[in-house]
Amino acid sequence: MFESREIFKPFGCAATPEGKGSNHGSNIAEIIDGELVAVWYGGTGEKHEDVQVWMSKKPGASNKWQEPWIAEKEGKTSKIPSEMEEFKGNSSEGNPVLFFDSKQERLHMWWITIYGFGESRGWSTGFIKYKHSDDYGETWALKDDGTPRLLHDFWGEMIKNKPIQMSNGEILLPAMTEWTSYSPIYYKCTAEEFAKGCLESQWRKIRSNGVDCFQPTVIEREKLGKLLSLMRSSKNGKFQGKMAQMESSDFGETWSHPHVNDYNFPNCNANNDMIKLANGHVVLVFNDSAEIRNPLTVALSTDDAKTFPYKKNLEYSKDPSDRFHYPAVIQASDGLIHVTYSYKPHDNIKWACFDEEWIME
Repeated sequence: MFESREIFKPFGCAATPEGKGSNHGSNIAEIIDGELVAVWYGGTGEKHEDVQVWMSKKPGASNKWQEPWIAEKEGKTSKIPSEMEEFKGNSSEGNPVLFFDSKQERLHMWWITIYGFGESRGWSTGFIKYKHSDDYGETWALKDDGTPRLLHDFWGEMIKNKPIQMSNGEILLPAMTEWTSYSPIYYKCTAEEFAKGCLESQWRKIRSNGVDCFQPTVIEREKLGKLLSLMRSSKNGKFQGKMAQMESSDFGETWSHPHVNDYNFPNCNANNDMIKLANGHVVLVFNDSAEIRNPLTVALSTDDAKTFPYKKNLEYSKDPSDRFHYPAVIQASDGLIHVTYSYKPHDNIKWACFDEEWIME
């Protein structure tokens, strides 16, 4: 089984007077009754002042995505934090991440707001923000002053990939710092704290000793508390051209030193995403190239991520200027696998749906 389509018409939600736009950094979640929700950031171009977080939904009984709408833009849907007032009108949004808590029927969203003037505005000047919705993304919880929760109090932290709920109930949110170097970090929250929502939950930051690698994607292996983290490698870093890997044996409290991944998978300085399926198998979506973001490949492991014997290209083009990248992957309640990703190169967000049999064909 395989199905795919572009979520919206090219330039359809990030239009500019010139008729062009950039859409990137998508994420996806299933909410209720098989309904999917996707988010991404779009505007004139990455880090521009007009970049907003967009959202679209696909009802469970439909094969079409709805017209996108704005889910977050500082100054429109939320107010600027007082400590950032000097940057009013000089901020940009990026990298939204979703998690749906089925017990509470609550949709959580984290994203990055980056601050600065002109060329000084970059990912290293970003803050992770956090809000939740109890009506599937129609309205969002904010502080009394209309500002969202800040997850940390210093520049330069980022997210890209979804959190996981581990077998001990804790939520682990993979993140990274880009202030002085590329390094993975992780935020943890107990199940009890997470149930309090975005405004009251307490999160602990766990640092790692990793450098030259970032944007971790994490699964919990069969042995409880044993985590696998695969990461993007930085350009000109010691892992250049290869995915980096770290492990934890204590639910993410401590992490091994990063090393070249066990599978010899390449990395072209681009994001990867990974999911553990209900049957224990593992799906990894990545660019199977050390140089360009093409092809976009799906790999399947049936042995607890010891090996990935099955690989299939989700997208491939002979044109080296084409890029299919920054995937986000989930498994829905019906067992099907869903991926969203940036398409050619930022014209649109594309969605694909398939099963394990398609990967193994």
